[in-house]
Amino acid sequence: MKANKKTWLLIALGMFILVVGALLASFNEPKSYSPYLTQSPSPTGSKAFYEFADKEHEVSRWTAPPERLPDTSGAVLFMIEPYYTLSTEEQRLYERWMEQGNTIILMKQNPTGLFDRKTEMLNQVEEQSTATGFGGTYEVNVEQAFRLLKEDNDEVILKDSYGALVVEHSYGSGELLVSMSPQWSQNGRIMESDHAYIMEQLLTRGTEQILFDEYIHGSENVPTAFTIYPKWILVLALQLLVFAVLWLWYKGKRFGPIYTPRKYAVRFGDERLHALSAWYMRGGFYQESVDIQEEYLRRIIERRYGIRQDKSWPEIREALAKYQTTEQQKRWKDYTEGLDGSKSIHKSDYLKWSKKLDDLRKEVEQS
Repeated sequence: MKANKKTWLLIALGMFILVVGALLASFNEPKSYSPYLTQSPSPTGSKAFYEFADKEHEVSRWTAPPERLPDTSGAVLFMIEPYYTLSTEEQRLYERWMEQGNTIILMKQNPTGLFDRKTEMLNQVEEQSTATGFGGTYEVNVEQAFRLLKEDNDEVILKDSYGALVVEHSYGSGELLVSMSPQWSQNGRIMESDHAYIMEQLLTRGTEQILFDEYIHGSENVPTAFTIYPKWILVLALQLLVFAVLWLWYKGKRFGPIYTPRKYAVRFGDERLHALSAWYMRGGFYQESVDIQEEYLRRIIERRYGIRQDKSWPEIREALAKYQTTEQQKRWKDYTEGLDGSKSIHKSDYLKWSKKLDDLRKEVEQS
């Protein structure tokens, strides 16, 4: 008893130490950030670019939906890699804001579909490229295997030998700049090649106020089924769901846990066999038990091969010989020899005979 208490005490102490260690380790873990956030100091964040812009311009983060954008002109809104595809209504609100004389700089890995932008795939490109634009030549890293397509009223601001990297499109008194390389703004990439110079040129597009759109990075703003589908579809789906439940109820369907019948969890579905075998063992009825097993073996041989049960074992072995190999014939002779005639089974021989008869039974059933 004392040894058991000591063992459980050591186990409890070990578990306590593991829990405390896990808690302490979790407290020391660095905070994780999603990419392209302006408050993220990780290599995938854009905090360095935001703080650089804050030194030269009036900069702030924008976390409200597009319908609440400031009613001004001359402002610039940076949209760096939106986490979700903007809805048609949201794009229309952004377009109206640009028509008032404001500028949106969209930096997205693949801007296809946003503000009707299109791209073209290239057969082969190099990651390191020389780009021209903004009044100069720059070395940049372009990881995409496609380039922006120039549409009507578009002006190519930056391009390389493969195509357009940054294009400008007019919206009323404002404009939209589309860049396909948001990684240029990341903390870990902005100092590579000439990315910092290009980002500085983009900052000069703003004359009044520069906003960084963090609304497009909020997971709570991702469209759901309740905002994507029309209300009439949602109402129809709800009615179909209610109808299906009522129909199942009308048909008598019932839902609940699945219970396995006890008869499938015990041998042959009858626990009396266990009690009967225990009774034979306690009473020492070894001979009777072997006789029952032998009778059952004869029965399944008759059912399988048509050999009558009242035949002697030599006759049964002779009839089975045509279905067996030489090795099987020898084993059957060794196993059944001694079953015919009077026999006295003692406890020391009972398990041996039971094992032999059980092996022969399995062989017949599997043949």
